[in-house]
Amino acid sequence: MSDKRDFKRVVQGTLAIIAVAWLVAFVAPIHSAGGKGIILTIQRGESADQVYSTITRSHVVSNIVLFRIFSKIFGIDRKIKAGKYLLSGYYSDYDVMRLISAGKSNLLVSVTIPEGMDTRQIAEICHHDLGVDSAAFAREALGDSMAEVLGVPSSNLEGYLFPDTYDFYYGTKPGEIMKRMTDEFKFYFNDSLKERARVMGYTVNQIMTMASIVEAEAQIDSERAIIASVYYNRLRKRMPLDADPTIEYALGKHTEIYYKDLHIKSPYNTYENYGLPPTPICSPGLKSIMAALYPDTTDYLYFVANGKGGHVFTVTFRAHKRAIRAYRRAMMRE
Repeated sequence: MSDKRDFKRVVQGTLAIIAVAWLVAFVAPIHSAGGKGIILTIQRGESADQVYSTITRSHVVSNIVLFRIFSKIFGIDRKIKAGKYLLSGYYSDYDVMRLISAGKSNLLVSVTIPEGMDTRQIAEICHHDLGVDSAAFAREALGDSMAEVLGVPSSNLEGYLFPDTYDFYYGTKPGEIMKRMTDEFKFYFNDSLKERARVMGYTVNQIMTMASIVEAEAQIDSERAIIASVYYNRLRKRMPLDADPTIEYALGKHTEIYYKDLHIKSPYNTYENYGLPPTPICSPGLKSIMAALYPDTTDYLYFVANGKGGHVFTVTFRAHKRAIRAYRRAMMRE
């Protein structure tokens, strides 16, 4: 009987030692992520089994069986969150478990928003770089409630998601991204620029709308203030702006404009509606904003592409037609 008790104690002791060894191995920082670290990506919608397969392929834990057991014990298998996670320095299997269940990525991602992007294009960039839902981002940004919450002087955030390079944690919520970008706009569009808009007789939203059209039209920096002057001249003469980029915005895509498109029913159709559209059509950079605030003084009313990245500016419609014919001849020769 004593032998049986001794055997039982030995077995229990052995199991206890194994359990302690497993636990120590689980929490001990025995893995090295190397100099650049290791990025572990958990895709949205993956099941726990799919996540374990990803972890196995990535070789980031020492024992996937042990990892699964502890995940089950602590209920982590029901708390796994999608995201990109950075493992750096020395880490343990427990650190991996803690990261993937925390619900917030620890990986900083540099995101560049170029000048001239509209909200849907920005949403796609954020989806690609940060894993956000692009449709939800666009829907929220183009709704009126977010503009009101963030104090933007427009009916939505179009034009106010300031183009720049930002550092965000992967998986940052859309609202936080929008706040950061609109705060950047407010930083640049300071009180002196607001006063300049007031002196010109325009609201901030009207200036931003003009700047967005200039941004969409200009390819050469030296022409931005000239292009702005053309549109202001047309406004003063009660002429429609006839801005092709506004038609593209009304169509919802960047495409070649056909004659039939000029009749689209939209408040953004500047061929059939006098004045500026109700909101910007893209996010202008600071150069276009300054061009809208400080346009050149010209008599120009028309411009057409010259085929070399710039434009030919004219005062009369007759001269404009000649410039169009010259452009078409140049295109045919190429």
